[in-house]
Amino acid sequence: MGLRDRYLYHYEHIFFITTTCNKWLSLLTIGSCFEIITESMEFCCKKYDANILGYALMPNHIHLILHFQDGIKRIAFMRDFKKFTSVKIRQEIEVHSPEMIVNIRHNRKGQVFKVW
Repeated sequence: MGLRDRYLYHYEHIFFITTTCNKWLSLLTIGSCFEIITESMEFCCKKYDANILGYALMPNHIHLILHFQDGIKRIAFMRDFKKFTSVKIRQEIEVHSPEMIVNIRHNRKGQVFKVW
């Protein structure tokens, strides 16, 4: 669906957000990753006073439509969401698909793994 005049939604603090797994790997189908994502979205919504208007979970990326009472909380929301889910998703990979760990190794700037 095309969104003409999508910039108008920013005035209402409505944001369409996409985040993708590193290297487009299909990590989200491993173990209970979908549950980890949905629970984290709910937690972050409560913490940052946001509402989920819609979302789509794909094997290698997610789409979110979020409404914030205060638009500047969007950055903190995504920071906390990605930080928490990346640790939990890595743990799921270690348990259910340990052979995939090598694909998310990312030794750069003190970061060992990269999920998002």
